[in-house]
Amino acid sequence: MSTGFTAGSTWTVDGWVKNANMSAENAIVMVGQGTNNACRALTLRSLSSTSWSLDLSCDDRINFTMSSGSMANNTWIHVAAVGDANGMSIWVNGTALTKTGCSGNAANCTNTGSGIRFTNSYTSPSMQIGAWSGNGWLSQGGVMNYLRLSTSAIWPSTSSTIPVPNTPPTALASTKLLLTSTSTSPFVDSSALNQTLTKTGTVTAVS
Repeated sequence: MSTGFTAGSTWTVDGWVKNANMSAENAIVMVGQGTNNACRALTLRSLSSTSWSLDLSCDDRINFTMSSGSMANNTWIHVAAVGDANGMSIWVNGTALTKTGCSGNAANCTNTGSGIRFTNSYTSPSMQIGAWSGNGWLSQGGVMNYLRLSTSAIWPSTSSTIPVPNTPPTALASTKLLLTSTSTSPFVDSSALNQTLTKTGTVTAVS
């Protein structure tokens, strides 16, 4: 990523994903790692067709589970994650997931991290989208669109529901990356920063 940015302890990640096998632990949405401070890393990924996790380096992992239903294969799914002063939350298709466990200290369930930083370097540590190199390469294995990273909490972490957008998202004043994919250009940044990304492996545009 050409510019990079620091989100601090208030941030939002939202976008759409589609995967042929949502039951596998391979639906990585986004990874950000901190420069000179591994404790500023954030990983958002699905664990199964009913659960997600937020991993905060040095603060351990928080697991979230859907209260009902599951994420269907080959279906567009809207996912959003927020961190603010009240903690962190994940919503799938507009419904908040339930915190079901924390690795390490249970107090980490309400930890908001030590400030998230998305770097502009592809050397480790770096920001990664659609893959995770923390334990070997684990790819998203599907498609994504309208991935937005913002330095504000677009929705309060205490909300039980959020609106599922029916139009493409807009770049807010706090939006530092808004990736869209057209039939010819995968992942074009529509934020004011107009960042460019370095593609690794096969990244293909889908219509």
